[in-house]
Amino acid sequence: MPISFTKFAAVGATVMTLATANAATAQTHDIIIFDEAFFPAVIYVKAGDELSFVNNANAARTVSGGNGSWTSGTLQNGESYRHTVEAGAQVTFIGASEGDNPVSYSGEVSFDPAPLSN
Repeated sequence: MPISFTKFAAVGATVMTLATANAATAQTHDIIIFDEAFFPAVIYVKAGDELSFVNNANAARTVSGGNGSWTSGTLQNGESYRHTVEAGAQVTFIGASEGDNPVSYSGEVSFDPAPLSN
């Protein structure tokens, strides 16, 4: 039995509503890169959220997934990098300086509810 145009349009509208709702609920989490730390050091996310790293360190820094699956490349002071979190993503990210005495530090992505979020 062929589907009617009305039913087809209703299904299409439902799919579009769900897709828009998911996009509308995604959040951007700002993370400041300092000389030897991230702020905040733990980010509470949902799949689809975006991490926005901003280099506030005195020198160039890179940020990458703990497993090497993504990297910002070199970020000069004031530059930023955005990364979208996928379900089941790596739960750590690494910051590193460049030069003769490199400094390395880490932050964490958590899919748990944020403390005090109620």
